[in-house]
Amino acid sequence: MTYTWEIIKLGHADITNAGGENLADAIIQVQWRKTATDSDGNSSVYLGKTDLDVSTTSAADFVALDDVTKENVVAWVEESLTTSEVTMINNILQKKVQQTAMTKISPAW
Repeated sequence: MTYTWEIIKLGHADITNAGGENLADAIIQVQWRKTATDSDGNSSVYLGKTDLDVSTTSAADFVALDDVTKENVVAWVEESLTTSEVTMINNILQKKVQQTAMTKISPAW
């Protein structure tokens, strides 16, 4: 199974971190789409929304909105998900792919 990420929307706001530093336009919410595709090209999609806590991010580690990349955002989303959440999402995607790949017939009786 191959997984790909798409970032749909970013929510941002000016946030003051725990050290009292201002983080201008900090990304605090991500709406995303994760797609699973099997070797036959069957795919399914899971939509998610993740709130990011930047309160412990120092100004030195802060990535300005204009400098943020898709890779940054995907990494932040993945870091915020627990192992059980990742397993649940991947299981849902795999079941949806199996449903897509399944041949269905109507019985003659």
